[in-house]
Amino acid sequence: METIIPAAKAAARLLREQRSRLGAAWRPLRYVLREDVAEGTLLFNGLTRELLLLTPEETAQMDAPGPVREALIARWFLAPEGQDDRKLASELLSLAAALEPPKEGITGYTVMTTTDCNARCFYCYELGRSRVPMSRETALRLADYMTAHSGGKKLHISWFGGEPLYNAEIIDLICQKLREAGQEYRSSMISNGYLFDEATVRRAAENWKLERVQITLDGTEDVYNRSKAYIYKDGVSPYRRVLDNIELLLEAHIAVRVRLNLGAHNGEDLFRLVDGLAERWGGRPGLSVYSNPLFENNDFGVLEQVRTHREETFRRQLELEDYIRQKGLGGRNGLRRSLRTGGCMADNDQSVVVAPDGHIGKCEHFSESEFCSHIDSEAWDREMIRSWKEKVEEVPDCAGCVCYPECYRLKKCPNAGACFPEARMIQESRLRQGVRNEYRWYVHKQAAREEQEQENC
Repeated sequence: METIIPAAKAAARLLREQRSRLGAAWRPLRYVLREDVAEGTLLFNGLTRELLLLTPEETAQMDAPGPVREALIARWFLAPEGQDDRKLASELLSLAAALEPPKEGITGYTVMTTTDCNARCFYCYELGRSRVPMSRETALRLADYMTAHSGGKKLHISWFGGEPLYNAEIIDLICQKLREAGQEYRSSMISNGYLFDEATVRRAAENWKLERVQITLDGTEDVYNRSKAYIYKDGVSPYRRVLDNIELLLEAHIAVRVRLNLGAHNGEDLFRLVDGLAERWGGRPGLSVYSNPLFENNDFGVLEQVRTHREETFRRQLELEDYIRQKGLGGRNGLRRSLRTGGCMADNDQSVVVAPDGHIGKCEHFSESEFCSHIDSEAWDREMIRSWKEKVEEVPDCAGCVCYPECYRLKKCPNAGACFPEARMIQESRLRQGVRNEYRWYVHKQAAREEQEQENC
């Protein structure tokens, strides 16, 4: 029995070893995933985060009394019949969250440099909202605010919009002011990628300390250009321009995560897009691709009523994600090492979103409301902050869901919505892929270590 990933420290501390009970009947914990590999069987405990490799001989002994079963009992891979696994997981995660030490300072910032954009995507959730740029004065005050509230820690800044590069001057100003103050920072960006060029990529790498960019591609050239509907009429193909800009970013060692928005308009075309991406960048370090289901207005309430459309979309997404992996574009998606005790930046006390006018919120989906403070104020709307920490109520399906320890849906999140069987299938598929990836990397490291030892002999 080989440990590929040890149990999370919080799980090991709070659960300790489970004791065998005389006469008890044992079964696999609901959160254990099994993946067979050439060398034996991988067992991943989604509750404790531990990943084991059992030899074929040990696998054959799992269900019989003996040292293998005793070890799996002690490490919580087996549970006694009649145990409420969901209750165990809920209590463990709640206790782990309660025991986390308080974190000081605000270190995560999503900065909306503007809510304007150079594209007119038909599915954009910001359609109809005000198009407001951040002013130079606001940017300078924001940089002062960030330094004053960092607690002396390194900042992570996510540049957001609209299209953040539509007001790139603001990024320059904030970063320059932070450097002058001696404030450490790094950054990422969500962008359509159109406005990058060689000079901007150099600024991004050197001055913005940009580490990664997420860029959405909606299909091959014709589909992409129609979907994005850029405001420019200069005859240049936006699709080709964006792909060339991805190349510039990768050459500068800035990672690019390509998001494929899957909808009724581009289901078949995205497979052709993946072929093109694999031909150009297959195996290229720094590039990864993932899919996202696209529904009209992201209205999950309506979606629940149109089951056929929902099932077809998620079925196609499963096929697309599998195709992405086959083409070697899935990236380094591994497993979370710690217990999940939070949802996202919205319920994280160290993260905020800053609107172009300086208002502070908790979620980038709200650019005109749901604010809890302002960069010119030290007052906070504590009730607003509390409301962003409320979780969606559990449903009966939670009791048997293998992904329950991974799930953390916030009530106010626009994407929390209803929980569908198809969505759970996607989550489990990604979890299983993480298990396979972790094992592949482990084998690679072991081989490299053995090779190094032989060279040193």
